[in-house]
Amino acid sequence: MDKRHMREVISRQNRDISSIKIPFKRIKVRALVKCGSDYLFIRRTRPGKRFHYTTFSGGRVKNRDVPESDDRFDRQYLPIILEKALVRELQEELACQLIKVVDLMSISKVKEHDQEVLYYVEVGSYDWDKKTGKEFSNPNKGTYELLKLKSSEINSERLGKKDLRFKPKAWEKLLVEIFE
Repeated sequence: MDKRHMREVISRQNRDISSIKIPFKRIKVRALVKCGSDYLFIRRTRPGKRFHYTTFSGGRVKNRDVPESDDRFDRQYLPIILEKALVRELQEELACQLIKVVDLMSISKVKEHDQEVLYYVEVGSYDWDKKTGKEFSNPNKGTYELLKLKSSEINSERLGKKDLRFKPKAWEKLLVEIFE
């Protein structure tokens, strides 16, 4: 993937943090994670569902991500809050080390009271066996497996098909634009 091309593609996305008007706890942070030459994703299968889908690592902003101060809900802190939540989630889900948040890629539309923010992140290392997120030990959440892909494996022939279906769908299109 050419970083210049990626920046050109994401420049056409909604990346205006001030457009986020929902409460902090309703925001999910996600990451397109690159480690060496691999891109890391999580393949999920929900209980009772036949098909799986692929998702970016990440999760909800938690109270502990919000600064303790009299003006803790001031929107000026939103970029710091989002990056702090993202780093915490990557440490929980992938046991990532040397996390570098490179760029905000896209902000989704509000869906069912939630909004998602996607970042491009480079990490020095990860250890799937040391993940600590509570969701991994809860059978009601379904199964999770690590999916490592080379950039050549992320293409329109696979995206949207059974083996590589993403949520939200708009980010599937974003990946096609970036990797093709």
